[in-house]
Amino acid sequence: MVKISLSRRGWTRRERARRLGAMADALAPTTATTHRALWRAPLLVDPADAPACAAGLAQAYGPPVFDLAEGGALRAVAGGRDLARAQAARMIALADDCLVRVNALASGLVDDDLAALAQARPAAVLAPDCVSGADAQHLSAKLAVHEALAGAPDGVIGLVCCLSRAAALLRLASWRGASARLRALTWDPLALARDLGLPALREGGALTPPLAQARAMLLFAAADAGVRALDAPYDGPAGDMEAVAREAQAARRDGFAGKFARDLDEAREIARVFAAR
Repeated sequence: MVKISLSRRGWTRRERARRLGAMADALAPTTATTHRALWRAPLLVDPADAPACAAGLAQAYGPPVFDLAEGGALRAVAGGRDLARAQAARMIALADDCLVRVNALASGLVDDDLAALAQARPAAVLAPDCVSGADAQHLSAKLAVHEALAGAPDGVIGLVCCLSRAAALLRLASWRGASARLRALTWDPLALARDLGLPALREGGALTPPLAQARAMLLFAAADAGVRALDAPYDGPAGDMEAVAREAQAARRDGFAGKFARDLDEAREIARVFAAR
């Protein structure tokens, strides 16, 4: 086993980023893909976080999901967005089951994301803020272009679409037959709560009725489309593994194929619960 110590003290973001490549190369031989290919516990990772990237590649609980969307640390510095894309592409090249969360269609940034990633060939891109199957068709067309430009086989990159607006819940039948690339549907309760104007996600520990209904409707839409349904990550305090386990058990019971994780401990717990099927 390769052991790497990566202290952040005294390093700039760019210095940490430069060390990422060597660290990932050292960890690549230990990367396990058999179990995480089931997508039981996709692990959200910021490409700016070198230790998290290395851990995401080395773990076997779920595929790492490198996040290129707005808000990450590198996107705040000059040239940071391109650096994040380059880092994500390097990580994808080391494992064939990685996912990448790209920017939303409306952002104007998704083409640059796809151009940087197509040659690395992630298993799928996670597309936020999707409203209907038309978005899957639009993204599929863009992917086809970038695959061709990169010399990649047509259709090699899949799609995971995230529903985060009320409008999406009124168009759930549109996902059936929308794209052969579609691998899964998921949802964003935080964004949906904002769209609905809800003051809180939960009441008495349980999702508020509108969000609980949206979660159930996602399951129906995924089943109708013949793809996986992936539950949103736990939204409570970090480190509460009992709560994470309860939510994972509920997701498994309800028919979700997996649940997103925010850190390695959550991924481990979620994968344990789903492996008990």
